[in-house]
Amino acid sequence: MISPNEYDVALRQLKTTKAQLDAMEARLKSAEEQLSYTELKSDATGVVTQKGAEVGEVVPAGKMVLQVAQQTGRDAVFDVPAQAIRDRLSLGAQGEVWLADNPNIKVNGKIREISPQADPVTRNYQVKVELADPPPGMFLGATVVGRLKLQAESLIEIPSSALTMCETKPAVWVVDAKDRRVHRGVITIARHAPDSVIVSDGLTSGERVVTAGVQSLHEGQTVKLLGGE
Repeated sequence: MISPNEYDVALRQLKTTKAQLDAMEARLKSAEEQLSYTELKSDATGVVTQKGAEVGEVVPAGKMVLQVAQQTGRDAVFDVPAQAIRDRLSLGAQGEVWLADNPNIKVNGKIREISPQADPVTRNYQVKVELADPPPGMFLGATVVGRLKLQAESLIEIPSSALTMCETKPAVWVVDAKDRRVHRGVITIARHAPDSVIVSDGLTSGERVVTAGVQSLHEGQTVKLLGGE
């Protein structure tokens, strides 16, 4: 038999010890989680192609430490100028890729990815071409040359400043060659370039469009062409 006071003391000690145990278990779980961050595991079989940190270096969250190229597929990566994008370069386009120093080593490929944004320095777009069963001589990191088949299409390029709206549709002000009055015409935009738009329908070759002050014009207004013409 123990007294009520002794029981209360023992119960408080039990609760204190249990709270300390819970705290230690939480610290252990946190330490194990932190330890797991020191192990890098790839989600696919591949080859390390680039290292972004050294042994013992403290790296911030999100920094690339190792870059792995998967062995299940292989891409050829090209930096393509904006003109090629305007010339109807599209996903799935077929072509050939060969080694720059040995044109006899070549393989068929198709575009699987086109970067939506241009590089801020070079203004080129990164294009990845998926290679179909590349030969052994086409190793990782090799310099390659590519040739793609593009479908020709009649397109017209105009400055972005020429765009206006007709209700909810894109439009431009077209200048009548006879009386120099403007008329708003609906156009179909194929795609956008950095400083221009590519029009697939609504304009014909040789038509003049207004490229400045389009928001202040009204239907039938007479305009003066630059150069007095």
